Amino acid sequence: MNNKDKHNNHVLPKLYLKGFVIKKDEPFIWVYQRGQPYNPGGEQYNHRDKITHNPYNDTIRNAGALIDFYADPKKDGTKDYETFENKLELLEKPHDPIFKKLRAHQVITHEEKCRFSSYIVLMHRRVPAGRRTIKELVSKKGLYEPTKELLQKLNQRFNLQDTPELRAAIRQKVESKAQDEDYHIQGHNRITAASPDSLLIEKLQKMTWTFYIAPGADIFLTGDNPVFIPDAYGIAGDKRFSELSFPISTDVALVASWNRALKNGFVEATPQMIKDINRRTVSKSSQYIYFSKNAEWVVNLLKKNPYEYHPICK
Repeated sequence: MNNKDKHNNHVLPKLYLKGFVIKKDEPFIWVYQRGQPYNPGGEQYNHRDKITHNPYNDTIRNAGALIDFYADPKKDGTKDYETFENKLELLEKPHDPIFKKLRAHQVITHEEKCRFSSYIVLMHRRVPAGRRTIKELVSKKGLYEPTKELLQKLNQRFNLQDTPELRAAIRQKVESKAQDEDYHIQGHNRITAASPDSLLIEKLQKMTWTFYIAPGADIFLTGDNPVFIPDAYGIAGDKRFSELSFPISTDVALVASWNRALKNGFVEATPQMIKDINRRTVSKSSQYIYFSKNAEWVVNLLKKNPYEYHPICK
């Protein structure tokens, strides 16, 4: 292992987590763990707190990061620690100015909306929940189906038509590759890196984007799987119910919907809307919630029954 290799892989970018820190321009954030009782650590950062406390105070350098999560297994038994971590960094950086505008409650342009759609898809794919989905798809024989994205790419690059024979060949190849223990890691890395080509981006661009502002003491949190898409509807199913939500900072959260009665832009959120968005975020988290406050209600929310979905932008 080379000390110069990138081992601290941020599944949530540091710039993203900056929107949820305890104090502006300081790198500290409260980290909550699913399944642990409320036993808060000290107000000052102490790396030992994460062993015995919930929540604990951590830095955004450590929070949202997993060791060697994007390390790509190679045929010779070694791992590539650089390629996909570097690729993700290149995909993230162009969106930094858009984040700054949204956190300052500034309206973004249509072109910025189109670009930020790519970032949202990237966030949806890059997290542990995204990898778990890939593993489930490729590990269960007979369940894998080639995506529209993949078939579209094969048509564009190799002029291969979508036929039952092509689908069967792809299924056979994937099921064969899935016998490799690390295949889901390679597959997840590549699908994540291909986020700019996702068909979801076109759908997102056409939706109405409402940015809800938290005006008072009730504020937004985030988690290790921050993009909420309802399992039953997706973002292009029944458009009366299809939505996407994504916390931007403690006082801004995006809800994308097909409600044409709404306009793109900023709206003040009610306390109930903030609670609903937070419940969504918590319901999708795999293990961690990140917040600017030490609050017992977050731990209680993690213990609650599964979130019962209902659209916010009715």
